[in-house]
Amino acid sequence: MATPSYDDIIQKDILELLDLQDLPDDKKQEFYQKLYRTVENRTILRLDNLLTESEIDEWKKFLEAGDREAANSYLKGKDIDIQHMMLEETAVLKAQLVFMRDDTTKKQALASAPAGA
Repeated sequence: MATPSYDDIIQKDILELLDLQDLPDDKKQEFYQKLYRTVENRTILRLDNLLTESEIDEWKKFLEAGDREAANSYLKGKDIDIQHMMLEETAVLKAQLVFMRDDTTKKQALASAPAGA
């Protein structure tokens, strides 16, 4: 599989990019959930660098109360666009997964090549 363009990475589904679209539905959902948690964790790490500890505690109170809208509004008041941040992290993760797959494929091809080839 050829390395996709950056437009492909942004626009295509990650399963298609990794040639995993034939996975069973339950495995697809599991994969998507893991990706979402990874994006969430990366976003929280970025927030940790932008907010003070007390600001993070305040933001978490909204989340713990199940009020995502208030949590997002709180961040917007601090000039932080959480949705944009998550989109950035999603694009970075997709690119990393695609390039790791390509790198692994190349290494496997080299390992299986006859000696001296």
